Amino acid sequence: MTTFEAIALHLRQLYFEKNWTASCLKPALDAVDFEHIHQSPHGLNSIARLAYHIGYYISIASERLNGGSYDMLDAISFDHPPLETPEAWNAFREELYAQAETFAQQLEVLDDSLLHTDFEAPKYGSYWRNLMGIVEHTHYHLGQLVLVHKIIHQSET
Repeated sequence: MTTFEAIALHLRQLYFEKNWTASCLKPALDAVDFEHIHQSPHGLNSIARLAYHIGYYISIASERLNGGSYDMLDAISFDHPPLETPEAWNAFREELYAQAETFAQQLEVLDDSLLHTDFEAPKYGSYWRNLMGIVEHTHYHLGQLVLVHKIIHQSET
């Protein structure tokens, strides 16, 4: 298994399967009732904002792997599209999951000789730094998302 295949596996486990943290994104998001996605208990980010933010960075990195620019704007990374119906929330989640699978597929075909080369420019660091950073970033925000969901449920009881 190449290093990039291992990163792709790690990403898939983080999204879809059990992993060493015993928590993954798809079951966590699928457990959220639509009426809770915009709630921001204690001023925390909403579940919709956190989910969009996770996907934002994967979409930018995926675009880069397709030959595009690695231009990201942190200022808009939480600005999700309108999610005003359960159908819009479902479509958003399915797109997020498909995006992760596409990204994993892109990773699997990369040659390990790229690991320590610049992802785009020296200021962004290496492929390794960026791709592992995306996995770590997703774990971090998954934890926030799970906590927000628990807080919302505790406030209802």
